[in-house]
Amino acid sequence: MPLTDVSYIAREGCELRTPDCEPCSRHWEKIVHIPDRITRAGEFDIYVCSKSKLGFTNPYPSEDTAYLLYETKDSTDFDVIRGNIFDNIQDFLAARLIGKIVSSHSLTVNAVLDYSTGNGRYAATASRMFPSARVDAVDFQPEPPPLIKYGGYSVNYYHANAFSQNTHKYDLIILRHVLEHTHYPVRLLYDLGQRLTSAGILYLEVPNLESGCAQLFKKYWTPYYVPRHIFHFTRYSLAGAIDKAGLKGEIHKKEGGSMGMVTSTFTRQEPSSSVNKLFAVTLYPLQVVIEWVYKSSSCLSACLHKK
Repeated sequence: MPLTDVSYIAREGCELRTPDCEPCSRHWEKIVHIPDRITRAGEFDIYVCSKSKLGFTNPYPSEDTAYLLYETKDSTDFDVIRGNIFDNIQDFLAARLIGKIVSSHSLTVNAVLDYSTGNGRYAATASRMFPSARVDAVDFQPEPPPLIKYGGYSVNYYHANAFSQNTHKYDLIILRHVLEHTHYPVRLLYDLGQRLTSAGILYLEVPNLESGCAQLFKKYWTPYYVPRHIFHFTRYSLAGAIDKAGLKGEIHKKEGGSMGMVTSTFTRQEPSSSVNKLFAVTLYPLQVVIEWVYKSSSCLSACLHKK
């Protein structure tokens, strides 16, 4: 089915609203009106709630048709791993991140879950780093990504609908750039929190709505990524979602490669192309300077555990 079959719903409220919010819309402020620049699915507003500080796309894709936005696999969610120098850099960064999480929390890793695995990089990295551990990957595609399917890694792949039948507990759950895509972020955090072992860690990462690059580039800040990013988190709203999900942990600044998506808007190159990745690497120091000036970061991250 084509993208024209995606249905959209006008926002009325969200999981972070409280009884004193009603009517919820009286607390909303529109901050930007932008088009979908990836697959031309339309134009959308982004609002921020003055009480919860949560941003959201309005209208947003319905739960039963949102999958159509990913079905063509021509968005940045399907960055194919080609084994070039840019992939080598990202492999190194993935291993460094996982190693840092494990060492800083003295984790004994017997089971790892990469939820919404995308191209499978983090699941494959975990499999290399912990060869005796169980590594599970979950996503919404019927088939695992090529890296997992053909790469020879010991990774169990589950479609998200079938994952509920899996009763395993995990020492490490990776949830990178997923929460902003989901219709029910608090529910997802709660459900994954129930999958943690007693000492387990859930690593969370999302774009930062208050980043310096967002403030500078405004409607050209492509991590808004409408309509696929349904919610947009500030530090305050992310803390609220974590608390409501029954988890706790400190939220930290984290730099991601947002300049790559921004440059693709102006160069008209595919975000995953080698040319655009070269621009992203070259301009990364500029991104760091921008975030330093604004005293912010392009992303937010947290290592969470049960209360």
